[in-house]
Amino acid sequence: MRKLISAIFILLLIAAALSGANRFMISFTGNYMASSDPVYCKVYGSGEFYPEFKAGVKIFNNFYGWAGYGFLSAKGQTYPDLNLETEARKKYLSAGIGYQGNGKITYKIDAGLLYVNWEENAINKLNKGSAFGARFGVALVYNWTPIFFTELSSSYLLASDRIDDITLKLGGFIAGASIGLRF
Repeated sequence: MRKLISAIFILLLIAAALSGANRFMISFTGNYMASSDPVYCKVYGSGEFYPEFKAGVKIFNNFYGWAGYGFLSAKGQTYPDLNLETEARKKYLSAGIGYQGNGKITYKIDAGLLYVNWEENAINKLNKGSAFGARFGVALVYNWTPIFFTELSSSYLLASDRIDDITLKLGGFIAGASIGLRF
């Protein structure tokens, strides 16, 4: 049954792409995320790979609505002298609006809301929580065909949460490269 549903979905994507409507968009992005939290950077390093899937729909002229999901996980060592293994996971769900210019080589800007679900297992204690924030981004887009595109993007995620009296910065700077389809 799962294979049948997948096959039907793929056929619908192909049919939509061949129709030339170009109303919908899907993309996969490989991001590098540099955390804005200096304590997080000391424990886990200066950045991690952050895969992301995005989908969008054209609203009016060059304006579009979009939603995205990304996640990351990192392992590190507690500091200064304990050197115990620690692990963090973050899941990012975002949605917003954007504008994309016309042409083979063009630009895009977007902004939206962000929801972060996080957990950290450090010193045999599991901390977890969630927070709302904002996301802002720009991209350089290359349209290979009316259906297939690639882009180089830069975004900033702004969100924070608190554990006891400590503020955790859950966002940071993101640089990424995407491949995508319009249909």
